[in-house]
Amino acid sequence: MQRKLYVLIACEESQAECQAFRDLGHIAYSCDIQACRPGGHPEWHIKRDVTPLLDGQRTFITQDHVQRNVPGWDLIIAHPPCTYLCLSSQKHCNVGVYGQKAIERIAKRDEAAEFFMQFVNA
Repeated sequence: MQRKLYVLIACEESQAECQAFRDLGHIAYSCDIQACRPGGHPEWHIKRDVTPLLDGQRTFITQDHVQRNVPGWDLIIAHPPCTYLCLSSQKHCNVGVYGQKAIERIAKRDEAAEFFMQFVNA
C-alpha cells in the first residue's frame, strides 16, 4: 500500500487538484485568500495567506471553522498569480515610456518574485 502524502496546493480556490489528490487517497488541502468555490469542500480549504504554512506552521483552521493539524508537508504545489511575473508584463516596466506607473509596476513585480521564492525555499 502506498504511503499517504500530506499535500498543500497553494493559490487554488477551485480545489480541482486538491480533489484529485484526495481521490488518490492522500491528505490534501487547498489554500487561497479566496473562499473555495461553491460546491467545493470547505473542510479541505484554508482561506488565508499561505505564507505561515510555508514557514512551518502545522496547525490551521479550514474554511469549515475546524482546527486541523499536519505533521508537515510532503508536497507543495503552488500557483502564484503571474500578472507581474510573466514576460509579457515586463514591457510595462519601462520607466522611460511609462514613468511612475512603471515604477509602481516594478515594485509589484519584485513583491511577486519574493512571494514566488517563498515557495521555492519552502
